[in-house]
Amino acid sequence: MGDAHQLQEEISDIVASQMEPALRPEFTVAKVNDKTIVTVEVSALPAEQKPCFYKPAGLQKGSYIRVGNTNRQMSDYEIFSYISSRTQPTFDEELMQPATLDDLSREKLDEYLEQLRRTRPQATYLNHSFEQVLKQLRIVQEINGIIRPTLAGLLVFGNYPQSFEPQLMITFLQYYGTTETEKTPRGERFLDNRKFEGRIPEMIESAVHYILTSMRRSGLIEGLWRRDIPEYPAEAVREAIVNSIAHRDYSNFVRGSYVQVRLFADRLEIQSPGGLYGNVTVDTLEEEQSTRNRILMRLMEEFHLVENRGTGIRTMFEAMRNANLEPPRFQDNATVGLLYIEDIFRSENT
Repeated sequence: MGDAHQLQEEISDIVASQMEPALRPEFTVAKVNDKTIVTVEVSALPAEQKPCFYKPAGLQKGSYIRVGNTNRQMSDYEIFSYISSRTQPTFDEELMQPATLDDLSREKLDEYLEQLRRTRPQATYLNHSFEQVLKQLRIVQEINGIIRPTLAGLLVFGNYPQSFEPQLMITFLQYYGTTETEKTPRGERFLDNRKFEGRIPEMIESAVHYILTSMRRSGLIEGLWRRDIPEYPAEAVREAIVNSIAHRDYSNFVRGSYVQVRLFADRLEIQSPGGLYGNVTVDTLEEEQSTRNRILMRLMEEFHLVENRGTGIRTMFEAMRNANLEPPRFQDNATVGLLYIEDIFRSENT
């Protein structure tokens, strides 16, 4: 028993003095077959304190993550993701150089401001000059006397946002089978391969429409009429695409990555760069809300793309349930967020 006490003291000293932040393990000592067994339980740290690292090695080399049955050193981006989650990110407010005000659609901006004036008649800031209003809305900012779009402003109002950020788009791949390596009888890897660009509102609309038309459909006879039912409910697909754009990570670490949509024979996968943000976890997605991109979310809300009330995930679950399908599954590994929408009846429908 003396050795057990010593072991507890040694472990407590290590995790208190050599780990940052300090950990407070809980011990249980028991006798099993005349042997002394010591179990150690360390509770997970709150998100705002992660990552915990081994101080002698430093943050970059002393941070590890559990993958399966092994430990591996965390990547720079994984460490960055945890640290950036401690404060409100502002990547969607970054100025886009060398873009200027001329790279935004004046027609779309005028329509947007007119809409705001109709819905907010008491908002006196909307009576200021055109450029001043855009600054207050964080659509543009001025630096060294030059007005430049913010990232959010460019993505929502840009004439062609991908001329400055080519990878900020949606890609769509349709596979023949249930894996990426399964080929068609003619040896083709893909049944379809598309990309969707442009301003966020148009990009989402065109992507959702195309993905829905690519799905198989069944027919339901109601009286004299036939109703086509898509493989996956349109509402769930739309919410998933919108969320992948609104909540992705726009930091420089992954700004070169795009939203990927993959349609397999038995499921639809939607992958968004960056994991979950803030206090949201896979287990609390339906209850918790945390906005990574505040300016972009506000603009998307005013374009009626999102409600910004934390109801999108619940809408997806409800739509899948009403379609008698399995609920969507989410995976978060701090590098990407992955959503699976599965068709459990596919083999019966074939």
